[in-house]
Amino acid sequence: MKANKIILALALCSALCVTAQAQYTSSIASYPGTLLKDSNGNAWSDYTLQFGVFTSTMPLDGGFWFNWDSSSSSSNIGFTQLGRTTGTAGTGGLLSLNSNDYVATFANTGAPYTSVMGQSPTAIFTRAAAGAVREVLVATFTSGLVGWDEDGIETENILGLVNEADQTIFTPYTGGASGSGASTVLTSASVPEPSTLSLLVGGVCALFALRKRKV
Repeated sequence: MKANKIILALALCSALCVTAQAQYTSSIASYPGTLLKDSNGNAWSDYTLQFGVFTSTMPLDGGFWFNWDSSSSSSNIGFTQLGRTTGTAGTGGLLSLNSNDYVATFANTGAPYTSVMGQSPTAIFTRAAAGAVREVLVATFTSGLVGWDEDGIETENILGLVNEADQTIFTPYTGGASGSGASTVLTSASVPEPSTLSLLVGGVCALFALRKRKV
């Protein structure tokens, strides 16, 4: 009887370990024809795409996004990076897709992934700063990463960059989206470097104080 319990315990442990160590894939999809443009309506030519989960609240501060680390060894505070790739957009900012209409697919296993299972992931498109301005598109998906349920067998996440009225799959956190289907346009936001941002904020505060004094 005791031996049977030990065997059962080992079997359960083995099953759970296999679940925890399974390879999970996350694919970011879009409609063929989807365009990526900047805040001035100009097409992106190349980009860095990072995929991961924010374990703390994402800031709206432009300085944070201007200084965002887009390297493979991302050191951004509160962000667990699960994948990174670079890409080249086609004519008009056309996103390049593979045969499955995926912009990219990331494979994960181990601690980084299991630590954020069930949480909503984020895709971040960035490109190098042009002078004192950088273009960034941050898209947060509404579904949680599979794997949090020990009884689940799903290991594939398919996350769509679509802008359908009946399919709220992602929310532009920094940037926006317009159109639908093959006419979808993803638009990045312009974020200034911290010094410029500070000057703008200071100027607005000074104008407000001056106006209040006159009143």
